[in-house]
Amino acid sequence: MLNRSKGKEQSFAAACGKIGFTLKVLVGEADIVMTCLPMPSDMEEIYLGTEGIVNQGRSGLTLIDFSTISTEDLNLKIKLAAERSRSLAKIFIM
Repeated sequence: MLNRSKGKEQSFAAACGKIGFTLKVLVGEADIVMTCLPMPSDMEEIYLGTEGIVNQGRSGLTLIDFSTISTEDLNLKIKLAAERSRSLAKIFIM
């Protein structure tokens, strides 16, 4: 698990979850990544940044997003992600 709220990470660890990953390591090892981001700039950084999902994710990675950003912002980020990456297998929007 990777969460900007270290308290939430600690709660997850207390329930036997694995924490302490960098985004680069997480998306390089995971089969599924779920995101829930509050702002378009957060979505852009996490998905499209140098250390982000598109640039660091491994082939076949499945993305599930629960973000609360506008549909227009989300669609733009997904379009950019798809254009930049040939490795993303699936993107689900909840």
